[in-house]
Amino acid sequence: MKKRAGKTALAVLLAGMMVTTTVYAEPGDVDALRQKKEEADSEVNALQERLLGLIAEMDQLEADMIQKGQEVEQATQELTAAQEKEQKQYADMKLRIKYMYEEGDTTFLEKLLSAESITDLLNQADYIQKVHTYDRNMLEEYVKIKEEVDRLKTARETELTEMENLRAEYTSQQANLNAELTAAEEKSAGFGEQLQAALEADAARKAAEEAAKAAAEAAKNEQQNQTTNRPSGTTPSEGSGNQEPDTPSAPSDNNSNSNYNPPVSNGSGQAVANYACNFIGNPYVWAGTSLTNGCDCSGFVMSVYAHFGVYLPHSSGNLRSSGYGVSYSQAQPGDIMCYSGHVGIYIGGGQIVNAIDEAHGIGISSATYAPILAVRRIF
Repeated sequence: MKKRAGKTALAVLLAGMMVTTTVYAEPGDVDALRQKKEEADSEVNALQERLLGLIAEMDQLEADMIQKGQEVEQATQELTAAQEKEQKQYADMKLRIKYMYEEGDTTFLEKLLSAESITDLLNQADYIQKVHTYDRNMLEEYVKIKEEVDRLKTARETELTEMENLRAEYTSQQANLNAELTAAEEKSAGFGEQLQAALEADAARKAAEEAAKAAAEAAKNEQQNQTTNRPSGTTPSEGSGNQEPDTPSAPSDNNSNSNYNPPVSNGSGQAVANYACNFIGNPYVWAGTSLTNGCDCSGFVMSVYAHFGVYLPHSSGNLRSSGYGVSYSQAQPGDIMCYSGHVGIYIGGGQIVNAIDEAHGIGISSATYAPILAVRRIF
């Protein structure tokens, strides 16, 4: 019974080891990657907002440049008109001055002396003065208009040049922002891929923890059942043929190990069980032999033992003839449990690790879920 208790304790220990035999992402890794992903997404959003703002400013600048170009064109037209009016006024004034000087002082004097009254005299003198004043004022006014229009035209052209320079600067900023945005998006995508991988690894870790917890609980329950169901004052002997409650008996044709030569390998049954538990959660694929990409029940057993240099048949029926037979009461971790159309590897505590089906993949099952046809030991 001490040997049986030792096996049960070993099963509990193995269940705890199942979580540590495979490297999974720690929760801190997931949180750190999630934070980095959020920071990268925030950077992308900020760059997108800056780019949108810059594009809006560029659109407004283009509209302002169109307006400023129209103002320059209008100022050019007004300057041309003012220059024409200035030239005409100047020409008219020169004609009047030429006429007055060609007529000489006699003409002016005659105009004054021919006045019929003092009022007429004053009017004639006033008229002559007004002609000179009008010409001078108009000429000065046109000169001012021309200078103002020319100033405005120069100012508009300067503003337009500044706008063109600003447009070139905006274009450069847009190219830089696009480059930064592309880099930030690539960084965010990279963190996203890492986060997804970490989440998947974390889910696998939690599944392995749950499986280990279930295995430990089952082993604990079986140990309690052994203590509860054992008749008082009796101690069953190993290999005596006495079966514990609900424990199927091994077939009577199990061959003796007296003539069996174990394969040359540095492996052991416990090492086989430990290694097999590394692949819990991987998929079931009918006729498959890949421990990672998918395998069926006999392909799982075959591939696990192949890791230790032992080559077994890819057939649940033929595996019933591999190694040598022992009774279920003598089962140890690493033994092959054979059922009708199914096989698994015993891990102790009344449980096996096996490729179950497409819905469940590789996982842990009760060793007595179905009648046991044979228990075969390789090492």
